[in-house]
Amino acid sequence: MRPPRSARTFFYVCAGLSLATLLWPLVDPKGVALWMRLSRQEQQLQAELRAMRHRVEFLQQMNRRLQTDLSLIEKIAREQLMYARPDEQVIPVPLLETPEEESGKNPEAPGPRPPPDR
Repeated sequence: MRPPRSARTFFYVCAGLSLATLLWPLVDPKGVALWMRLSRQEQQLQAELRAMRHRVEFLQQMNRRLQTDLSLIEKIAREQLMYARPDEQVIPVPLLETPEEESGKNPEAPGPRPPPDR
């Protein structure tokens, strides 16, 4: 026995609406574009997270070494802070100048700024 005509019609209308609802994100350009943009953003954030985890691991290792390795502490103090033993004398050696510094154009030096574009 067949269901009444209105029940079949209702079933087909519901099935069509369900199918359209499921397929709309694939057809809608904003839906696909948004999904792809979010996917790329997720990959970038995952890469940043991996880099930060490596950085944290490196800093934790350095922390452990600095707490136990006196020769590393001495090396850092000598190189970065220019510390010396009482019987030593520190002689600073100037770094080689880059072509910008030789010509007097230091890109980081403050100076007049160009007028803003309007």
